[in-house]
Amino acid sequence: MANAKVTLNGVTLIDLTSDSVVASALRSGYTAHKSDGTSITGTIINGSATTPSTTISVSPSFSLNTTTGVITATVSKS
Repeated sequence: MANAKVTLNGVTLIDLTSDSVVASALRSGYTAHKSDGTSITGTIINGSATTPSTTISVSPSFSLNTTTGVITATVSKS
């Protein structure tokens, strides 16, 4: 039987009721508890997690100081 909240003498010792963890957000082999108190094991294979795709447009420019040989790169995000 899973317990999501443990109270002793009117004092809450553990409260998982607002947790939002899911197996698909944990690495394989790691364990946690859902908001209902049930145990879950992660399903992400090491190195397989990806972040949501995001596209960022940039406009790079480069300049060379011919006296010092220093190359400066700047990027403008749009």
